[in-house]
Amino acid sequence: MAELFGDFLLVKRLARGSWSELWIARPRYAEGVGHVVIKRLLPAMARHRDAIEMLEGEGRIASRLDHRHVVTSSAAMQTDDGHWFLVQPYVEGTNLGKLVAYTTKVRTPIPLELRVFIVAQAAHGLSHAHTRRNPADGEHMGIIHRDVTPANLLVGMDGCVRVTDFGIAQGRGRKKTTRVGQTRGTLAYMAPEQAAGGSLDHRVDIYALGVVFWELLAERRLYPDAPDFTMMTRIAHEVPEPPSAVAGRGDSDLDAFVHRCLQKDPEERFGTMSELCELLYDWLDTDRATLQSALEGFLRGLSEAHRSGAYRALRG
Repeated sequence: MAELFGDFLLVKRLARGSWSELWIARPRYAEGVGHVVIKRLLPAMARHRDAIEMLEGEGRIASRLDHRHVVTSSAAMQTDDGHWFLVQPYVEGTNLGKLVAYTTKVRTPIPLELRVFIVAQAAHGLSHAHTRRNPADGEHMGIIHRDVTPANLLVGMDGCVRVTDFGIAQGRGRKKTTRVGQTRGTLAYMAPEQAAGGSLDHRVDIYALGVVFWELLAERRLYPDAPDFTMMTRIAHEVPEPPSAVAGRGDSDLDAFVHRCLQKDPEERFGTMSELCELLYDWLDTDRATLQSALEGFLRGLSEAHRSGAYRALRG
């Protein structure tokens, strides 16, 4: 049964985190308007100033983005009874982490060119965020996502990939909630300088997307779950093998792209996300509309096979 929440009806919970949760919702009073996503603070966090400031900061950044490869958002709002929330567009699809887990389970790997296309689209969206200027005054916003992971890359059923969750993003006009020596983000995808709690720039996102790319090509985690100290030591000192060597197949150009993303020294990575994006599209050498149609077809095929029970015998 739908839950009443301000001017919305909450239909289905999508996810729950440590401080917020996501719901598919529909507006109560807007006839013909489709579903949206509500991101709201958990009741226990509704009066915590830090949690409110995080939500306000996310809304301040995401509401000023405008790109097909980014999930935008409203500014933070509050219901009459004191609950804080954001409104985001609803996109039919799943995150990249869940997609990879499912395709692995049913032994239907994502074709190589579609894996590259997924990363290229994510790079395109992140490039927009990195270069975005405030529409109000034209000043550069200095956005750094800081948590580029498979869970934060939404793969839509329309074949379009969107970067989501700017919950800990850094940007001009947002109060800094991370002190020097502290870290926020997902450790397995952090650049060495981020894991060490140092000063950051947009190149930490290039590194993180490089980890995502390595894992897509190698078909396994780069840094499996381990104690934080062990993982931080690996991030700081270990040079990853080329993904083609791990998978037993691949492409030397893609290995080189990943290798450059994963340099320990930020100065040795790609200078901009746009540079990586263009190299990936050049490697694909295929019309983007054709690639999007192919990704959409792959996803629809998975969905239809799932509904028909075709994968039942493969489930373990």
